[in-house]
Amino acid sequence: MTHQILSFTDYNKFKYNSSIIFVKGTGDQVWTDDNRQFTDLTSGLWNVNYGHSRKDILNVITEQYNKLAYYPNHFWTETDINNIFAKRICKLLNYDNVYFANSGSEAVEISLNDITGKIYLPFKSYHGSTYRTRNLSYFGNSNERATKLNDTVDAVLIEPIAGNTGVYHITEEEVEEINYYKDIYGYKIIVDETTTSLGRSGKISYADYLGINADRLIVSKGLTNGVIPMSAVLFRDFDYDQVFLHGFTQSGNNLACAVANYCLNLLSNTNLAEISSKIGANLSGLNFPYRQYG
Repeated sequence: MTHQILSFTDYNKFKYNSSIIFVKGTGDQVWTDDNRQFTDLTSGLWNVNYGHSRKDILNVITEQYNKLAYYPNHFWTETDINNIFAKRICKLLNYDNVYFANSGSEAVEISLNDITGKIYLPFKSYHGSTYRTRNLSYFGNSNERATKLNDTVDAVLIEPIAGNTGVYHITEEEVEEINYYKDIYGYKIIVDETTTSLGRSGKISYADYLGINADRLIVSKGLTNGVIPMSAVLFRDFDYDQVFLHGFTQSGNNLACAVANYCLNLLSNTNLAEISSKIGANLSGLNFPYRQYG
């Protein structure tokens, strides 16, 4: 039995078994401590977009570490690599401002920081493991949820492709309805693209491709190729007339920003979005057993 508590593990069953221990990875291959070799078809947890053990990413980390590994982005301070990556990710995704965090769960929490009314989710989806995001997810129980769009709704939270709940794809009709009532009820549209952005869906932003009129966008998996924890909340509606009462010690970590900035080069140079689109088309005709929830 491992001393580490493992995520999403059924300990009623696991307590009688030993864990599988991975010790090495190269490209899309990983090895266990008993020398079994596997093809990593899930790319880690959908975040190792460019393969394991890349020496070029190690070189980026080393270069930034030797320059300045850490300085906080609190109280009117930031670093050059913070600034460079922030400007670049905003330009790529067509947003005005960005706040960096460490996980998708944190990013969703930040995106909801000023939301005090009801939150509408068009279908069952997954948004994280913190208290608020867990209760907004498909297995949670939150009194914040609205059952329909109306004037009590402050925000609509969308996962354009819900993976954890059976690969449910938001429909054109749902997008049209959410966009239409936004002007009537004045709610924010927040899109959680933790898993679908930066090429994995075949698009840089699947929300933009679908025509969702988003105010805020969450990205995380793939930002740093799984090397350093990082997420981002992008804003088109950031309010400068406020004291932004939110912060994490490791927000905008210099090493994470340096790697993420380099991974944007890889996103372009490897044609990841195009490759993902082609592979998805090839797999679409296969009959995979999965459950779909509305």
